[in-house]
Amino acid sequence: MIAVEGAVVFATRWRASQGRLLFYRHAPPPTSQDVFRDEDLPKEPFQGAPPYMRSVYFFWWAFLREHAGYRRYCDTREGDHQQLFRDFGDIGRDDFMFWWDGKGRFQFCEALERNVRVHQPDAEGRITDIRNPAEKIVLSLPAHGDLRRILAEVEELIIRERPDIEAKASWSDAKYQVAAKPVLSSLHMHLTIWKLRQQYPEGTMPLHELAKLAGLGFKWDADTPENRASVVSRYLKQAKCIIEHVGKGQFPILRPSQLQPNKPVTVGGGRR
Repeated sequence: MIAVEGAVVFATRWRASQGRLLFYRHAPPPTSQDVFRDEDLPKEPFQGAPPYMRSVYFFWWAFLREHAGYRRYCDTREGDHQQLFRDFGDIGRDDFMFWWDGKGRFQFCEALERNVRVHQPDAEGRITDIRNPAEKIVLSLPAHGDLRRILAEVEELIIRERPDIEAKASWSDAKYQVAAKPVLSSLHMHLTIWKLRQQYPEGTMPLHELAKLAGLGFKWDADTPENRASVVSRYLKQAKCIIEHVGKGQFPILRPSQLQPNKPVTVGGGRR
């Protein structure tokens, strides 16, 4: 993990034999090669939740599975989800970690070409294999010495060369980017209530009973059928909005006002 302006950037290993790292703005599901500090991870959505559910990317995948149009496209290849399908694939056939290892990890990571790399000079001391040099800062670092002093000097030099870099500390070029800072317990409850409504369609069970099945808690003076029904109704409305927009490549959108005005909703809003 790397601290960036009070935030944390998560690094996970990909193809460990090559030493490659993938970087994320939000906690990815941990694998056997990852070591994350518990205090840097989001709070688990419920007590005893599997480790992978402490990642917002799990809920992105889970809500997309609820999108009827996307499921239909996976089955028939008919509809307007071609780009989303190229990126996410048929997510109904595999479990989350299998999908994450194969496709998911590359949809949310920062662009690999922006990673810090070591370039070896040729016999004449020249470095010629730098891609997009106009977007890079090339530094010469001593191979030996006090690492903390070297890093402090690097930070000072970069800020001097790029005074705007601190203002862009939260900048991301991930292809699919998480909206705001989601609360996993809230996403879990939205998903739970939505699935219960699919299991018990309208007319088969009143909303206040769904609240009990979902485990929604209320203070004693607010625990009435009317209040329970009202809260469940709000959750269902927001879950519907989340599912609608996850099919357009944006997550989690609980209400249309979260979308930036005059900015079209696109699939894969980051790099291409």
